[in-house]
Amino acid sequence: MPITENGVCRKIARALNELVTPESPAQRNFLAAVREKLKPEIRKMYAQSADPFGSAWTRDKDGRPAYQSKKMGNAVGIKRARGGLDVHLWVKWIRAADEGHTFPPRTQAEASRFYDDKGRRIKLGALNRRALRLKFVEERKTAAHGVGGRVLPPRHMDPRGRMPSAWGEAINRGAERGMRDFKAMVTGDAG
Repeated sequence: MPITENGVCRKIARALNELVTPESPAQRNFLAAVREKLKPEIRKMYAQSADPFGSAWTRDKDGRPAYQSKKMGNAVGIKRARGGLDVHLWVKWIRAADEGHTFPPRTQAEASRFYDDKGRRIKLGALNRRALRLKFVEERKTAAHGVGGRVLPPRHMDPRGRMPSAWGEAINRGAERGMRDFKAMVTGDAG
């Protein structure tokens, strides 16, 4: 069948225009396919406590892996950018962890804690409700104390200058799937 029959050419042109239109359903579907393939790679980075290239992050002061988390990978977003995709971090403090941060020393003022007649601590939110029923409430003051400054070493979470091969492969797999889905949408094929 020639491509000009039954308006196929116009249908393809409209579909391609939709694919390149920001925030169109076709583009959202394409990016969703890429995101679906890239997210596991980013989650793996946090689960293994390693940068995008596989180098282990600096351990914390107790020797535990830094930022080892199965949920942190969900803090990464992928959106369309001019000429490609933008992988960005949703959580603001991750930028400080990426670049490193120095926490200044600070002092903590004394605080009040309340206890019932059996020596159990009463949480402040519960104090209002429970204190009315209790015959005895004791207030104990905690001592003021200082917290020394500390340095959070840099733990690079986003690639610097080059794309990690695992991320590139995942993006390519997502793009292939997105284009297959797009072709199926245009041609009406389910396969």
